[in-house]
Amino acid sequence: MASYYKTIDGENYDKAILDMAEACVAGKGDGRISVNDARKIVRLMQDGGKVTDIEKRSLQYILKKYKFTDAAQKHIKNALGGTAAVKGTKKPKAAERKTAGDKKNLADAAVKSEPVDKVHAKDQAGAKAKKKCGLCKILLILLLLILLLLGIYYLYMKYKNRGGDQVPGTAVQSDSSMNVADEQNSAGEPEPVSAEKIAEETGSAESTDGKIRYVIKEGDTLVKISTAHYNDYRKWRLIWDNNKGVLKSPTLIFPGQVIVLPEDK
Repeated sequence: MASYYKTIDGENYDKAILDMAEACVAGKGDGRISVNDARKIVRLMQDGGKVTDIEKRSLQYILKKYKFTDAAQKHIKNALGGTAAVKGTKKPKAAERKTAGDKKNLADAAVKSEPVDKVHAKDQAGAKAKKKCGLCKILLILLLLILLLLGIYYLYMKYKNRGGDQVPGTAVQSDSSMNVADEQNSAGEPEPVSAEKIAEETGSAESTDGKIRYVIKEGDTLVKISTAHYNDYRKWRLIWDNNKGVLKSPTLIFPGQVIVLPEDK
């Protein structure tokens, strides 16, 4: 018959508790008894309802011999520290002993349940990782949406600041560019010519009607002509509206075309 006790240095210890502790550290993890292993040891000790002196001695032995994680030590202290009842009076050995078969069965069941606990722990870790990954994806999508909205807002403001009077394909002139236009005008920009001069150069029959005409030159634009004649680039539309019979488009003008420069209203 298998012995219920294991004698070490003349002291009897609970063999099942010692065997379970040995199985918990044999070739597993970092050599420490984990909180899951501690739960198994506590269940083994409490299967009879109370903790005997030998079981308590056995617990002290494994606490000294093996290393426990902090969580395992805390669990044992909470489970057996001040609430576990320890027998203080001697009772007949028949009442105190538990059959070796029952102890062995409990130890085997605890060891067999260990893979299930590990699988459960892995499932929990996997679920946490998936949850964290999903949160990261949501944050990334929100960031992309914010960047997209900022890009749309930037394009909207850029278009808005261009102004409604801008000629297609040209940029709005700033004050500094207006000054440059004035300097260019004084240095040789196209000057408005009178009807008499147009008549001399082109032989136009309309040279005596009192209207100011202008011969388009190489490099001219309506904005450029408007700036030189009216000192206001935005008057290009006035020129365009009065010369639609001559010009096909405000951006398609050619050297040699004669346009009328209307009076500034």
